[in-house]
Amino acid sequence: MNPQLRINCRLSPRSSFKYLFAIVDGMPEYDPVEVMRDLRDALVASAHVVTDNFGKSLRDLNPEYKPGSSTSVRTVIDTYAQAAMKAHLQGLPYSSDIVFNLEEDDVDDEAQMAGKLLVFGDPFDGTANAQPRLPLSTQGLMAAEGDEFIAAACLHPFEKCVLYGTADGKVYRSRLVQDSQGRFYPIEGTEVELPHLADTYAELLAKRHMLMPYIDAYFTPLNFCGERKAQWTALAMETFSDGWGGRFHVNMFPRMMGSNIDACMKLAEGRLHVQLTDAVGGTYDVAANEVFLPALGGVMTDLDGNPLRVPKTPAEMKRPSQQILVASIHPDLHGDALAVSRRCYGPDAEVFVPRLGKTVRVGSYPGFATWDPEQKAIFDRVRSES
Repeated sequence: MNPQLRINCRLSPRSSFKYLFAIVDGMPEYDPVEVMRDLRDALVASAHVVTDNFGKSLRDLNPEYKPGSSTSVRTVIDTYAQAAMKAHLQGLPYSSDIVFNLEEDDVDDEAQMAGKLLVFGDPFDGTANAQPRLPLSTQGLMAAEGDEFIAAACLHPFEKCVLYGTADGKVYRSRLVQDSQGRFYPIEGTEVELPHLADTYAELLAKRHMLMPYIDAYFTPLNFCGERKAQWTALAMETFSDGWGGRFHVNMFPRMMGSNIDACMKLAEGRLHVQLTDAVGGTYDVAANEVFLPALGGVMTDLDGNPLRVPKTPAEMKRPSQQILVASIHPDLHGDALAVSRRCYGPDAEVFVPRLGKTVRVGSYPGFATWDPEQKAIFDRVRSES
């Protein structure tokens, strides 16, 4: 190891005074900044599991379908990283008041959620990247209290950085280093505050950078998902280039990286500018945007313009009702991004289906439902008429 490289091997101390005073009064409260740093530290403590196992054979990764799913796969990276992440969080002074909604866990009792600190997390977002060694997988943790998301942290083990912030405060980025055992540590003196995204927006308007959209890579042909994505791409190009009088240089091919958390991080850093997630698998996939973007001047909403809601029931924890979310680095971008998304995913959506050679009115979008009865009926009817 470079002797000039200074490493902060001791993660930030955790103060429990605020929490102790709160529980004496019978009303636990959580300092968002303290929670933010605890989430960050949990990710740092678990990140080595990703790099230790990345690129191993399928046999060693031991992929399996998640319980109750025929499309979503997990590996030993998912389970081992979650165990390390959870072990760190369970050592916190307020751990008894945490209700976990990590990707490999289910919340079954609605009563246990009331008045608790809800912690959402994905230990390994981008599972399909592991075996082919595509270095785009990430990790994320987010916390909510009551009706508000209060803190988030996201870690990129291959870019060796971690982002962390609070919704009503600031967002920070720290660089990471691995020791000889593969463990990650923040590098002392590298913590920087992310700049306001208005600066990035100004750069786009000045045509100094290309506007980069991101589309979730999930495809479900039987609910016209692929056709909707293709239409969204074409409409986004038309809207942000021609519709804005050529004010933007627009990337012709939206990025599909297989990790929504990776996209959340890049949006916060201004490296992506518009994000469409059209099949929300869990709150942990998108909640970082609900923390980072408000602090940086961006916005995320569903098709009706509503912000991401904190789940209130076990059913919502397992499958959020908001299956389509649009995030933008600036409100001026968001209005048009939302309009494009409504045309593709709203109840009056019409898309061209190459397999049928026709434009079909497909109705509302079912998200992760792989065979929606209403849309199957539309498909079968149009096919029979062809």
